[in-house]
Amino acid sequence: MARRYKKAVKEIAPLESLPAIDADPRPTLSPYATHHVDVYFGNTREAFKVPEILLNKCSNLPRTRGIYDRELRFEQISVDVGHILIHFLFTDVYQCLKPQGSTIPEMQIAEFTNCVQAYAVAQMYNLPSLAEQAQKEIRRLGHSITVSNVLAALNTAYPSGTTDMFLSGYLRSRVKALFADPVAMGAMTSTPDDEDRPKSIVEILFETMVKLRLEEDREGCDEQDESEMTGPEVCDITKHPHDEGLDGNFKKPKFSPVLEEPCAETECPPEPCAEPAWVEISDQD
Repeated sequence: MARRYKKAVKEIAPLESLPAIDADPRPTLSPYATHHVDVYFGNTREAFKVPEILLNKCSNLPRTRGIYDRELRFEQISVDVGHILIHFLFTDVYQCLKPQGSTIPEMQIAEFTNCVQAYAVAQMYNLPSLAEQAQKEIRRLGHSITVSNVLAALNTAYPSGTTDMFLSGYLRSRVKALFADPVAMGAMTSTPDDEDRPKSIVEILFETMVKLRLEEDREGCDEQDESEMTGPEVCDITKHPHDEGLDGNFKKPKFSPVLEEPCAETECPPEPCAEPAWVEISDQD
């Protein structure tokens, strides 16, 4: 008799386990097939070809009757910062160009400055993901430059000032760490690597505060050294307690380390009285 096999029933996932339609991140229209806009940064004549649909990520860009013009110009944004913005619109990832500079410190300062400006642009055009990634880059790159250069970068990105809480907290942590390290403060004031660059009033004020802090620390050390020099002398155990100049707190020994007799100043117990010697008297006349 032939065996009968049951037909396997294909299980269907319940509806509640399927992903929601709104959670699907894929686009409904290809951004590469839509109309593109020429975007210019700074004074350059080279345009970034950006699909119009990608520009919709920026909620504050200028439009005409709901559509973008054939071109957009951002003269206040440099090409380096513009690349960070456009690359993010395409990929949702932060990326910067190779920084310019003849030395490594100059390249580090340039990259940090571009990063702070990209953070300002992300806030201006309501791009929270780009702002979050820029914050991470600010923390990473900031360790390689001085606080004075951090202030210069902030002044470049925010010439009219800012109330941003992240930048305020970051600057506070950097200044606190600097004031706790006298060696770093001394190095900052003794190595003028950019004296030819004009400095803002904020930078000059900050460097003045650092110098005053160093002077206060030196004065405190000098006063401490003077107090140690004029303080009680260290006792020399090789001296006899009768020597002049010996501190009164010295614990005087009962016997001199040199002489084998009791010290005059010590209270030695009196010697016991000697018993009288008995003399035998004879009867002889």
